[in-house]
Amino acid sequence: MGRKRKPSMLNPHHLFDPFVGMSDDQVDRLAHAWRSMTRWYEYSVALVAVGILGMVGTNLLLGPDWASSAWALLPELVVLSSVVCLAVAVAKTVVYWHFRLKFSGKGFLAIQRDLVVGYWRRPYLPRVILAVVVVIGIVAATHFRGTDPPIYLLILGAVFLIARRIKAYF
Repeated sequence: MGRKRKPSMLNPHHLFDPFVGMSDDQVDRLAHAWRSMTRWYEYSVALVAVGILGMVGTNLLLGPDWASSAWALLPELVVLSSVVCLAVAVAKTVVYWHFRLKFSGKGFLAIQRDLVVGYWRRPYLPRVILAVVVVIGIVAATHFRGTDPPIYLLILGAVFLIARRIKAYF
């Protein structure tokens, strides 16, 4: 416990340490569970993307009769395999939260409260502005999504740039 830990996704720079009281071995096991869980979510998303690209490619290559071809089954199987990866990712999420609750000795709601308290620390103004910009962006993007697609894309880009600029003050 005397060793200084590097900041990471599990141990960010905050005024409090959410992993205080945990041994280095416990933090390492928690970090391993986090990496394993996120890796399986990435596998699932990648398989969905490959499957959709395969479906589009099959449609372009085989024309309107692509569904009757045996090749149409391959992209669908790739997408279905992403469901297996997603199930593994959900199981690994349960394992991660099991370790997190076991090692911290806190309840789920107490951990979430600590995360909110860790986010809403000084300076408050950039965080409030970021929250307001995101809410305004969501409302504006929802309004313009179907009526005017160029303005929709402009709003998404502006919210992204403003949010990145505000995030630099954290």
